[in-house]
Amino acid sequence: MAKAKGNSPVQVGDQVSILSNLVSIGGAIGSNAVVVLQPQSPVLSLVPPTFNALASDSLGSSGQGQGLAYDGYQIYGTVGEQCTTPGKVLAIVSGVGSIAILSVQLRSGLIVQVPSGSCTTPNNMGNGPSAQ
Repeated sequence: MAKAKGNSPVQVGDQVSILSNLVSIGGAIGSNAVVVLQPQSPVLSLVPPTFNALASDSLGSSGQGQGLAYDGYQIYGTVGEQCTTPGKVLAIVSGVGSIAILSVQLRSGLIVQVPSGSCTTPNNMGNGPSAQ
């Protein structure tokens, strides 16, 4: 069984929020800026692969930069800042526990693969917003 941050079970169809750090941002200014995100690792020695998303798929934390987040107000783009990216689990691709790989569909329709331990779920005691 796949486990999210806080050891909550994750299943196909669940809403999750991917916790990551911004690696780079480029392209257009605003909601269509392309961001490269590094999921926060569920295991210290594990370095999950990055994924691409649109700025409007995520919510940043810096309040500055060229990306317009999904709330239409938050601007982000500072390398290293923490980002939250909501989505829906389409499949558990491989593995178990916090290192299980999830296939997640983002708000824009993009599909990414991330470790389940890099995600929160609505039942993780309120940590992180669920996809809307």
